[in-house]
Amino acid sequence: MRLLYYGLGYPIANSYNDNFVKGKRVAERIIEIARDPFFYTGVGAVVVGLFLNLSPYERPKIYGPINEILIPLSTFILLFSVGLNLKLSRVYQYIKQCCYLSIIKFVAVPSTTLLVALLLNYQSINQGLPLKVSLIMSAMPVAFNSVIAANIYNLNVDLVNSCWIFTTIGIVFVLPILLLGINLL
Repeated sequence: MRLLYYGLGYPIANSYNDNFVKGKRVAERIIEIARDPFFYTGVGAVVVGLFLNLSPYERPKIYGPINEILIPLSTFILLFSVGLNLKLSRVYQYIKQCCYLSIIKFVAVPSTTLLVALLLNYQSINQGLPLKVSLIMSAMPVAFNSVIAANIYNLNVDLVNSCWIFTTIGIVFVLPILLLGINLL
């Protein structure tokens, strides 16, 4: 999933940047994407992690305690930096877009996921656990990564923040309905 974020999502987000030059040849665009530090750092980290995962070497024990500190710290720093740009009063300006996105996020995506999961016969695997997990994951709020990408590439930060806040609040109402539906499966 991270590979899709950094390898596909972030370059697409960058193409909507005001500084993005349209009309470039495909080779020039690929070179521009490859030079983006968020692209090569993100994709590089995933590739290195994949190779380390496939290697016979075990992770050194010291990384456990280090990660217990670094992961919450980096999360706090990301949330803090996004919070500096957060303007709750702007949510009302984008209420229409937030409602449209919520319909897609909370109705269309879970419905599509349910259909695909049923076609893949997820309901008969491990008491339907893959189906239930897929449905819950498909109804989660707008990803925090979209907020980060909007900040990095100077996109409409207020719109993205509004959708993030709106869908995060919306999950409070959607989750009970989703859990009732999952228990019926």
